[in-house]
Amino acid sequence: MTKIALPISNFFEDRAEAVDLVRAADCLELRDRMLEYAAGPAIRGTVEAMHTDLQPIHPMAHGAIERFRLLPDTFPNLRLISFHTASSCDAPIINDKGHYIEGGRQLSRDELLRTALDNFRELKQALGKDIMIAVENNNYFRTEAYRYITDGDFISSVVRDNGLWFVYDIAHARITAHNKGMEYREYKSSLPMDRVVQLHISGYDISGDGTAYDAHAYPAQDDMDEAALIAAASGAEYITPEYYKDPKELLRLIQEIKDKVRVGH
Repeated sequence: MTKIALPISNFFEDRAEAVDLVRAADCLELRDRMLEYAAGPAIRGTVEAMHTDLQPIHPMAHGAIERFRLLPDTFPNLRLISFHTASSCDAPIINDKGHYIEGGRQLSRDELLRTALDNFRELKQALGKDIMIAVENNNYFRTEAYRYITDGDFISSVVRDNGLWFVYDIAHARITAHNKGMEYREYKSSLPMDRVVQLHISGYDISGDGTAYDAHAYPAQDDMDEAALIAAASGAEYITPEYYKDPKELLRLIQEIKDKVRVGH
């Protein structure tokens, strides 16, 4: 069955809200900025997944991989770590719309893929065979900072060449298809859907200039239906609601996912 892996977010700063959310979910997903908070004894045993902003398609700082070697000791039930493929630049700049624009050095497609091979080989050695490694599809905006990294063949190469799993973010895929002027189903078919291990679900929106963006809103019914179909077809182990606006609405969303998708321990 697919488990609901709830991100550890700012909602967990309120103890009462945290208790209700932990009870509602099947397990928790760790995020970088909540690492210290999640290491507490009441939380760490419920962590089964981690989603990190680190990009192994880029050269990684000294000691970055060693940090992951220590995680299984802190989080004994950790089973999955997923990474970003967020930008083709090694120092992108965030503009006033919250999008990356070109900054630092622009890496070529081949360089990104070669770097991924080296980094994921080391990550596998550090984490061991019991922890699955995955990458997530990012959303595309019309700047040079997103060159290559949202192309279906690029993401598929990263996944297949390194023997990884795939985290399918439905909103990111819809945003990318819209902003590239593609049919959603066409874009989805270019991705490694046979390697899906986890789904991220949230709602997106479209700005006044026609650009789709990740609003982390309550997902639309089409997104819920899509998640149920993909979970059933792929046997995805986790589904993660990325909604951060209202804890009570998040509890409602968790229940709706339970009703729609076959989930449980």
